[in-house]
Amino acid sequence: MERLKARVKTITYLAEDILGYEFEGLNQKFLPAFTPGSNVDLFVESVPVRSYSLYNKYEDSHTYKIAINKDEKSRGGSMGFQNKLKAGQIVELSEPRNNFTFHGEHNDIVFIAGGIGITPILSMIEHISEQNWKLYYFARSEDKCAFAQYLKDKFDQHVEIILSNQAGNIQKRVDHVFQVHSRNTEFYCCGPSNMIEAFKSFQADFPLTYYESFVPEHEASTENSYTVELRKSNKLIEVVQGETLLDALLKNGCDVMHSCKEGICGACETPVLEGAVDHRDSILTDDEKLENKTMFPCCSSAKDKFLVLDI
Repeated sequence: MERLKARVKTITYLAEDILGYEFEGLNQKFLPAFTPGSNVDLFVESVPVRSYSLYNKYEDSHTYKIAINKDEKSRGGSMGFQNKLKAGQIVELSEPRNNFTFHGEHNDIVFIAGGIGITPILSMIEHISEQNWKLYYFARSEDKCAFAQYLKDKFDQHVEIILSNQAGNIQKRVDHVFQVHSRNTEFYCCGPSNMIEAFKSFQADFPLTYYESFVPEHEASTENSYTVELRKSNKLIEVVQGETLLDALLKNGCDVMHSCKEGICGACETPVLEGAVDHRDSILTDDEKLENKTMFPCCSSAKDKFLVLDI
């Protein structure tokens, strides 16, 4: 996937530990369009590559806007970006990709956001026109609640903000959301792992449920040793127990796009031609995993001893 050159146009304080970054194209050229729920990888020298959701409506400015939360458990990504990014700086971005598609095909739509999980949700909200919708936005405190005032000012009757020191148990609140909405409602959720788990527990009874996780839901599959044929490259590589397929591909000189290495960003998605896959990503639906048409080599592997990939 081709990298885009972009300039840091603005840096904005959004909430405690959260800064907003707006990127514009160079030489008065627009960056490529994106759809609600999309994300991009951010490349800055000496900082680990990270994927961030785009929170704006592309048509309003033809720019990309992301929010970076300075995570106390950061492995160098969020803190590195906040320390190094400056207004006017030229950076590289991946082209936008979307693993969290907004459908908007029903009149009733519910959004559940937790903390920085508001970012892809906000992009969806900006595209809603006539539908009846409701946002349940969970945050630790008012100081940590990015976009709170903007949401209140523009969409007040559609937004309920629940602060953790007032709302009590997140599981109970997610339960309540489903109790007051029908099975014909579209539900979208992005937030911490406990919120995602609570949300997923309702998928059997509510068919229109979609979510994006910022943390991996499964450990990477490294238990098996197997052979992989790279059909386009006319190569065979061996994957040994204890290493990921992505590690083996990179070790053998394959230029595979990658970012999170945890099966949550979608950067390394690879077509599968033959062989069963042990899917460990947090992106594909159960039906898509059964179709076995694509995989994420950063975390998934062959179930058996042979796999054929379209690379």
